Amino acid sequence: YGIIHLCDCPKGASNMEITYVVREGREYCGQGEADLTSMLKALPEHPCSIELPNLANMAKYGPEGHAKNCLDAAKKLFGENNL
Repeated sequence: YGIIHLCDCPKGASNMEITYVVREGREYCGQGEADLTSMLKALPEHPCSIELPNLANMAKYGPEGHAKNCLDAAKKLFGENNL
């Protein structure tokens, strides 16, 4: 597999309906429950793509704002963790 799809899972996701999380409830990188830093360090180096459907954030920030937040969160995660 030549690409890593990035997103985070909501805190308490184990109690949520998985369909909701997958379709519309993913979190910005570094703001959820997953240990993305450890996972990314364990994987071979590949290009990353942000895959983050979140209907609430789309409604709140609009498409461009949500896209900017996705990129800003990923850059922050990578920068703070030497990824």
